[in-house]
Amino acid sequence: MVAWDLLRMLISVTVVTTHAQFQCPDMAPHCTCSERVAWWSLQLDYVKLKTVNCSHNKLAEIPDLSPLSEVSFDVLLLNNNNIKHLKRSNFANISVTEIVLRKNPLKQIDTDVFQDLADDLQSLDMDSDRIKIDSGLPFLRGLHNLKVLDLGYNQLKNKFKSFPPGIFSGLNLKSLRTLTLQALQMSRLDPGTFQGIENLEQLDLSFNFLFEFPKEVLTLKNLKDLKLFTNDMGQLLNNTCKGLTKLRQLLIGVNEIEFIDNAAFRDLDNSIVELNLYHNPLYKVPTEAIRNLTKLQSLSLVKTYLNEIENGSFVGEYKLKELHLDLNPDLTFDNEGMFYGIEDSLEVLYLRSLNLTQLPLDVLTRLEKLRYLDASNNAFNNIDKHFFKGLHLSNIQLTWNKIKHVDHMAFQDFHKGVILNLHHNMLSDIDFILEVEACTFDEVLVTGNSIKCDCPLEEALNSGRVAWQVVGECYVDETDNRYDFKDPSLMKYLHTKCPKTSPKTSCFEAAPVSASEHLKLMHFLYLLWCALI
Repeated sequence: MVAWDLLRMLISVTVVTTHAQFQCPDMAPHCTCSERVAWWSLQLDYVKLKTVNCSHNKLAEIPDLSPLSEVSFDVLLLNNNNIKHLKRSNFANISVTEIVLRKNPLKQIDTDVFQDLADDLQSLDMDSDRIKIDSGLPFLRGLHNLKVLDLGYNQLKNKFKSFPPGIFSGLNLKSLRTLTLQALQMSRLDPGTFQGIENLEQLDLSFNFLFEFPKEVLTLKNLKDLKLFTNDMGQLLNNTCKGLTKLRQLLIGVNEIEFIDNAAFRDLDNSIVELNLYHNPLYKVPTEAIRNLTKLQSLSLVKTYLNEIENGSFVGEYKLKELHLDLNPDLTFDNEGMFYGIEDSLEVLYLRSLNLTQLPLDVLTRLEKLRYLDASNNAFNNIDKHFFKGLHLSNIQLTWNKIKHVDHMAFQDFHKGVILNLHHNMLSDIDFILEVEACTFDEVLVTGNSIKCDCPLEEALNSGRVAWQVVGECYVDETDNRYDFKDPSLMKYLHTKCPKTSPKTSCFEAAPVSASEHLKLMHFLYLLWCALI
């Protein structure tokens, strides 16, 4: 592993917060100001989000924000208060792009409340604010730059619990792309529901009582992501998704879907990337329905009551990369051809909560590109030398098992750079790290075990044999105290008993860093330094 790989892991922490560069002017003491540095990509792009946080303060009204009139900031947090009335003066003379108002018992919202923010406001969260949707949403009128709107967990008062037509019509929400209508207890969407916001790209209708796929969704020709989790749908008929040719993600788990017509996903052939059918009584892989989905990469069949996957179930025009089979405790792996069709494409496999006592190597070894395996919450007792035989994994998740011992020979054929997660097992030591070839592991996580603070542990932590870090804690017999591996007092304790181990190897010496990688690393360190000073 080269230094750039370590940098990749460091960047996986996406937000760094510093309080030095943006401070609140003289204003109410219940608000704090901070600046978050958010890293967005491996190209080291980042944005600084100036945030005014007035949340969780039992506020009965919005505090005076006028001292911020000369400051342009990004986020205003007013959530989890006791605010009942929103009026225009609350937001006069300020400039902000995102407002979070969720979980306030609103009783009155003036129609011109956001008028002074029409050019600035891009994201508005009014989840759980007791808004009566049927009465209309005139307070949104003129927010022509609004891109994200959350109206979840509010109220529909009509007796049919239907989302009424024309609610968004005439509001000039021409930039709206993301809409959340979670948990409105709605049973249907009336014709004209999305009139005025036809350019939506993300729509969340989860946690409602929709008994069939809502046809009004078909008017949204630009839709890319659709969430229909936790409704009452029982079947998907032919042409269910007619015209949704740009849909990339369909999450339709936790319904009562027993039957999927062969042409249910017609028109998604060249668009759909992720299909989530979690917790539906399918009993089998919907082979014919997904056969022609050429772009499909991720499929979830979690808790779909599978007991067998027949040979050819995954034969299709797609190249599946990620498959979830969790929570199908009766699923057998006797059919060696169960993954035929995706043997040369599957990279990520989830086998959680299947009562496995050993890995089904006969079928797993056929997956030539498998690199990520999550077999958490099964019934493994030990990792013997044959446990992974024939597999070449780079990320192994075996949390919440009953593993007592790990044989270092289990990893003898692995390439360097493995992440191993053994959280909440029954390990008493991590001596296997001392026997495995140096730098086999990038990271080892052993939190939630009963590991003893002893000299082999000190050597495992300090020898440099793990490229990045070992995460966990250990206990001391005589005191039953537990130490985090990163606690300086742990090393102080261990060095009273053990000779201090000097690193015997460096996992970054083997592979030289290219000039371009070196420049990227230097650029990252410079930006990080700028963010923290």
